[in-house]
Order: sequence, then structure tokens, then C-alpha cells
Amino acid sequence: MRLPALHSALFRGLRASFHDFYGDLEPPAAVALLDELDLPMNTPHVAELRHALEGWKAG
Repeated sequence: MRLPALHSALFRGLRASFHDFYGDLEPPAAVALLDELDLPMNTPHVAELRHALEGWKAG
């Protein structure tokens, strides 16, 4: 988290873990990490991933 240059890579890892058959993600922790990432405004799929994670932790 200290290296903003790696935030995009962390986001891609979160997204891949969510969609991967063998992915293992804890939604509350993933949302917290997503909140800390400083991503470019045009990063695709951020809103969709957040929505899916928030829905998953509530359901």
C-alpha cells in the first residue's frame, strides 16, 4: 500500500481473485483494501467490483 505505483496491480489481483474459480477473497477485507487504493479515474471495473463485493458481504 505504500507504493502507489503498485495500486493498479493490487486492483487487478483483487479482481482476478474475485472471478477466479479457486479465488479466495474475504469481502469486507477486499472492500477495505479497495478503499485504500489510489486508482486512476478511468480504471475499468472498479465500480462493478465494489458493488459485487458489497453485495456479497451483505448477502
